[in-house]
Parts: sequence; structure tokens; C-alpha cells
Amino acid sequence: ARTHHSRGTTLSMLRKLIRKGELLVCPGVYDGISLRIAQKVGFDAHYMTGYGTVASHLGLPDAGLAGYGEMVDRVRTLSRISTAPLICDGDTGYGGLLNVAHTVEGYEAAGAAAIQLEDQEFPKKCGHTPGRRAVPLPCSQLRAVKRHCSRARQES
Repeated sequence: ARTHHSRGTTLSMLRKLIRKGELLVCPGVYDGISLRIAQKVGFDAHYMTGYGTVASHLGLPDAGLAGYGEMVDRVRTLSRISTAPLICDGDTGYGGLLNVAHTVEGYEAAGAAAIQLEDQEFPKKCGHTPGRRAVPLPCSQLRAVKRHCSRARQES
């Protein structure tokens, strides 16, 4: 029988796994079937891959074609199925700082235990394709997003 965990529980589970200091292997999942296979194999955490999610949904490479709404829906669907922490690809945050904060909040509400954000120039390319260019993100901007998300968590 499957046991669904709340986001707080999966976040706590992920923190415990990370604190062990051991290698944490997280297979890339992109739909319900791939997630169920990963669970059956027995992985402790899963990673919702942006490329796999977009390719399985649209049949196209991850080049910024899928928007926030489509991806957060996938986070919600996969987190409802997952019995382990789900780490999710949040693309570039889908815009500027307010969009990044909105993405983090939305992914959290949808059940992601953690989110991975990319720092690419626009138009973005898939992270493992040649020619992608990262942009330096000043620490002040990172702190601003963190403050905003912390305030939002305290208010909810």
C-alpha cells in the first residue's frame, strides 16, 4: 500500500537523507509511470527532470517551451504519487525575481521537497546542451528571493 506524505514530511525526509552525508541517487522521473518504476526499484528520493517532463509532455526538447503552469501541474501530479521526497526542476524561475519567488512558492505548495533553479541567459537551452550560457546572479538577488520566500512561509 502506498503512503502519501505531506510536503513537510517529505522535506524532513530529504533533510535527513542529506544530513547522512552519503551519495543520494535520485533518478530522473517525468511522468507517473517513470515515478512508479523508480519507487518500485526503491530509490530514497526522485528528481523531476525538466527535459524528460517537457519531452514526454510535448515531444520536444526542453528549450523554454513549457511554462510555469504546465510544470507546476506536473509537480502536483508527481508529488501526489510519490512516497519519497521529490526534487523538481524549476527551470530559470520563469522570469525575474518576483517570478522566481512565485515559482518557489508554487512548487512548494504543489508538493516539491526541493527545487533546482538554473541561471541561464534568455532564451534558455536545456542544461546539458552545448552553447548554453549561465548568467552571474548577485548574492543580493539570491538573498532577496530567500527573504521573500521565508516571509511567505511565515504568513501561511
